[in-house]
Formats: sequence, structure tokens, C-alpha cells
Amino acid sequence: MIEASLDAVPGLILGFCILAVIFGVPAAVFAHRNTLPAFATVLSAVSVAGIVCVTLMPGLSADAGRNSCDLGFELAGLGPSAWLNFALFIPAPLFAAVAFRKPLLTVTAAVVGSAAIEAAQTRLATGRTCSLTDLVMNSAGAFIGTAVALVWLLAAGDSLALRWKRDAALSAITAAAGSVVLTAVLAIWTPDTRDAVASDRETATRVAATEEAVQWMGEVSTAAFGPNQQNSGIHTDYRDGRWILAFQSDSGTIDGVWPDRTLTSIKARNNEAEPGTLTAADATATGKTFAETWFPDQVRGSTLTTQPLGNSPRTVYELTYRRHANGVMLPMRLDLAVTSTGRILHVSCVPEPDPAMPAPVLNRETAETRAREHTGRTPTAAVLLAQKISGTWRPVWMVGMPEGSPQPDVFLDAVTGTPVTPDPTRRPPG
Repeated sequence: MIEASLDAVPGLILGFCILAVIFGVPAAVFAHRNTLPAFATVLSAVSVAGIVCVTLMPGLSADAGRNSCDLGFELAGLGPSAWLNFALFIPAPLFAAVAFRKPLLTVTAAVVGSAAIEAAQTRLATGRTCSLTDLVMNSAGAFIGTAVALVWLLAAGDSLALRWKRDAALSAITAAAGSVVLTAVLAIWTPDTRDAVASDRETATRVAATEEAVQWMGEVSTAAFGPNQQNSGIHTDYRDGRWILAFQSDSGTIDGVWPDRTLTSIKARNNEAEPGTLTAADATATGKTFAETWFPDQVRGSTLTTQPLGNSPRTVYELTYRRHANGVMLPMRLDLAVTSTGRILHVSCVPEPDPAMPAPVLNRETAETRAREHTGRTPTAAVLLAQKISGTWRPVWMVGMPEGSPQPDVFLDAVTGTPVTPDPTRRPPG
């Protein structure tokens, strides 16, 4: 609010001078006719002129802040503008309370007036923004100003002149009337609301998280591709409270999720295996160390198998991690390819948590018999695995059918034995 006014200081000073005369002269006349302290009465009117001028006089960016209101507030994050608002609202209540001897009515009128100003800023082309922070700081300034006035009056021995009951009644009426009017106005002129404090905090959190995520991805990249590489950037996508990361370097790409610290894919840019001397046991040990370091949740409780692809110095070793429960292959998948030089060629991971589901009832023989009855053809293989059926994890027999069958695979619920259709497989984030 204050910052927008400072953008137009020459006009602000001129406007204040004009308003000070418009408000001050009638105040002097009013004080004379009602035997009120002229000095305090005029100063209170001039202070109100200053508030009106600073808060409602159009600035350079007249349309800025219209139809919106910031509902964020954080005491620790108050800036200079907030404290200027605080100071702006001290003089008027101070002098008004001294002049009229009604501190409760004074502070209530100041708070209601501040709320009215903030509401007006949502509709008027003042270049200022309605803000809960402004309202809180304005009100705090009004309380301080009124408190100083009360101390002043009591110190001057004017305590008997304070009409507490009438003051309290007028204050309650003002508060009630102001609340009704403001509620009605805002019901008609409902502004868009936002929380700048929360937005700034979220932005800071995201920036910090991004920096940590980039560092983590760099460590993974070094472990996978070696230190002699040039990072070309990272793409981030914020979804459902998580960062979906795609890291690129001249040596390869890495996909993952932060802050889960979950990797979903690693691909070396050079996917040609170079000649090497590692045996299957050596390559397995290399891949196992890498997997245990960067995929601990997937490795834990899983069974590792190694399959050589080829039989030459350029052999690639496929390491496969699978986890089972009650004989059911769970949905987690982790596959690594390691060259005979120990280089990580690629990694594919489906970091699906182990689902809760009933124990299977059908055995392989029964499942194959059911599939034969269902299709009229002799099955060639059967695998028991977890599948989502209508959004629920179930143990399912995937029964392979011979070539040329209308259905390459038949899926049977391993508990009920009924044919089922698995839900489409979703690609993991990243």
C-alpha cells in the first residue's frame, strides 16, 4: 500500500495539502463549537487526511491490485512497507482519542475504517492491493496510538471525563454496523483471494528442493556414467507435491522423483557395449553394488537373477530383481544392464510398493485347466503375478496361449478362478 503511494510523491504531497485543508478547517470549527481541544481535533483530522491520501489516492499503476486481495500474513516476514502502514495509523487514533475522550470508539472506528479502505482498494483504481497484512498492521498502529492517548489522558488526570459505558456502547454499535456493511459489500464485490505469504514460502521450498534434487541427480549421474561428463540440464515438473525430474548429460539421461529419491530410468547415451573382461560374477557384483546404493527399497527382499546376452567380450549382463509373496510376483520391477567393462548401460525401475491382497487359491495346474476350458486351446505357460483389477490389486494367473490364438494371454483371478481384464499399466512418474 505505502510503496504504491511513494511512486507518485509529488501528487501525494499536493493531494495531502488539499485534503488537510478540507478536513482540518471543518475540524477546527467543530472543535470550537463543541468546546473540544482544537489542537488534537485538527491534528486527528489532518492525520485522517494523510491516511486517505496515502491509501486511496490513485498511483501510477492505477489498475494494479484491483479485484484481488492478499490474505497471507506472517509476522516474521514483515517488510518496511508493513511497518510504514503501522506508523501511518498511529497519529489519527492518538489525537482523536485525546480530542473526543472515547478510546474504545476511536480504536474500533480505526479498525473498521482500515477494513473499509482495504475493501475499497479491491474496487477502486488506486494502484494498491487489498492485504490482510495491511489490515493487521493498520489495526496494530491504531491500538498503539489509542493506548498512548489513554496513558496521556490518565496522566493528565482526565480519567473522570472518560465515559466508559457510552464509549463501549458506541464502539459496539460501530463494530456491528461496520461488520454488516463490509460483509454486504464483499458479498456483492467478491474479490479474488490469494495468499502471497504461502506462495512465497512454497516458491522458496521448491527452489531449495530443486537445488537438492539437482545435486542428487548429479551424484547418480556420476555413479552411473563416471565423473568426466558435462551436465546439459534438468527438466522439472511439479505434480501432486513431488518433483518429476529428467536429468541430461552428454553421457546419458536419468529420470526420477523428488523428494522420494526414487529413480525410474537410467539410459547411457552410448548403448553399444565395448569389449571387456568381466565375468558374469564380476558384472553381477558391479550391478548389485549399484542397485543396493541407488535402489535400496527395490533390492530389499527381492531375488536377483543374471542373464548374459551373448558370449563374447561385448557381452551385456541383464540383472533382474523381482519380489514375491505367497508365490505371487509383486508389481515392483528393477532391471539393469551391465557391460563386461562394468559400465551401466541402462536401468529400468517400477517402484511400485508391495500391495496388500488375498492369498491365491488356484494352483498352476488348475489355472491352466480353466484357461483350456475357456479357450479350447492348450496353454503354453502360466505365471502368477499381482495385477490391478478395477483399481484393486489381485493375485492373477497370466496363462500364455499358443501362437495363433485369439488371445495371446488369458488372465484368471487366482482366488475365484474367473477370467479378468487387468487395468492398463501406468508408466511410473519420470
